[in-house]
Order: sequence, then C-alpha cells, then structure tokens
Amino acid sequence: MSIITERKRLLIRTFTALDAKLIYELNRDPDVTHDTHDPVKDLAQVSEILEKIIISQYAFYNHGRWTVHVKPALEFLGWCGLKYRAG
Repeated sequence: MSIITERKRLLIRTFTALDAKLIYELNRDPDVTHDTHDPVKDLAQVSEILEKIIISQYAFYNHGRWTVHVKPALEFLGWCGLKYRAG
C-alpha cells in the first residue's frame, strides 16, 4: 500500500489485494452500480479484478484508482482516480 495523499479528514491510498471485501460491499449497492456499471457477483471476482486490472495498472501506467478513507477511523468512503482507456 502506498499513500497518495493525506489530509486532515481524508486518506487516499493505492489498492491492495486485501481490499476485495471493501469493493465487494460497495458494489452490492444498486445505486453505485447504476452509475459505475460494475456489478460483481462474489469476492473471487472482485479479487481477480483487483489483481488483474486495478493493481496491475500502477505498474503499467504509474497511476490508477485509489481507495478513499475518512479519518480518524479510516472508514472506507469509496474510490477515485484514473482508469486507462485505449485510444
């Protein structure tokens, strides 16, 4: 894990393989997937997406999507960042 930025109320960091449950819980909300178009069926699928797509983009492009946490308890708020799209 690498911290991208830390502010008084927020911490933004890179994803790790241990974040699968966070993404799974977030994407179980139909209001979220309505906008992101990223429904997931189970933790195994989320783990595969994290490993093969999200985390691998850090090495390929030196940027990607990041987790956002509210301080002080580091509650998971969601994610932000950049997503590579060919063309």
